[in-house]
Amino acid sequence: MGEFRPLGREHRAQLEGFSCYRYRQPYTRPVEEIIRLYLPDALEQGSHEGIGFWEEEALLSVAAWREDPDTWHVACLAVADGNSRRGLGLRTKIEVLHRATEMGMRFVTSLVHYDNDGMIKINTRLGATMHPDAEREHLFCVIDLLNRYPTDPGGLAI
Repeated sequence: MGEFRPLGREHRAQLEGFSCYRYRQPYTRPVEEIIRLYLPDALEQGSHEGIGFWEEEALLSVAAWREDPDTWHVACLAVADGNSRRGLGLRTKIEVLHRATEMGMRFVTSLVHYDNDGMIKINTRLGATMHPDAEREHLFCVIDLLNRYPTDPGGLAI
């Protein structure tokens, strides 16, 4: 079944071993590096918070963000190798939106590579507005938590 749990210093080994790189999807390499090399320290230092989706002791997805006064900036959101096409990316993003709403946030932002069709579809489905960056390699996605549909078009409660 699985459950979402907060990530902390006790998850360093799982984060350092997390694999989400996909063959012929080079934009997944930097996300994997963020999770393995930077996220454990960021969580320990308190600059970021995060959640993971766990089935027993297996970490299947990761999301981490930093907080501004009314905004959560998602630094990474990834699904572990061998677990794509199960809806975990969407479920993880929805969980981030739930938690941000509970904390009184107004916006959730993320930076998505132009070639990452899966995350673009998830953000579109959840009502994000998207703006290209200056280099036109990424889309800056913004979800306004006060002005979005109460359910996503697929009928999942969010």
